[in-house]
Amino acid sequence: AKCAMNEIKMAKAIIPTVLLNMLNKSMQVHGAAGVSGDTYSISIYIVLGRTLRLADRPDEIHIQQIRKLL
Repeated sequence: AKCAMNEIKMAKAIIPTVLLNMLNKSMQVHGAAGVSGDTYSISIYIVLGRTLRLADRPDEIHIQQIRKLL
């Protein structure tokens, strides 16, 4: 169980950053359409991307916890 908790902490630190990077690239590829209602990029960015970063804790805290484990 302790091993799973460590992996959850690592995922909480990495997933929001990876998601935002992916959405940012998607919006850049689509140009102006990436920030319009024509694609789902902007709604996913608003609903998931920003919320994941704010709902839990800041990434820095997760990274500090991972450093303590290693």
